[in-house]
Amino acid sequence: MAVRSGGATHVFDTINHMFMMSQMIVPGSTYWNMGLGLDKGEVKQDAEGLNNMLNLGETIAWLGQVMKPNLYTFPDTKATFE
Repeated sequence: MAVRSGGATHVFDTINHMFMMSQMIVPGSTYWNMGLGLDKGEVKQDAEGLNNMLNLGETIAWLGQVMKPNLYTFPDTKATFE
């Protein structure tokens, strides 16, 4: 996500809550998955954010490769409430 300030950490955390309760496997990276910038395109100047996104993309690609042959073994969702 591209944001104006580090206050987006709360937004990132909230999004992850939804992912976790949906039984999603969430790959991580080397730092928060966000880039900082105020004006349109400014995030392209955030070298740390861009390097983090590169690492995240590589991790997602790797995860997809190792999961694909094992998709049939993923646990079924069990109802925890009615």
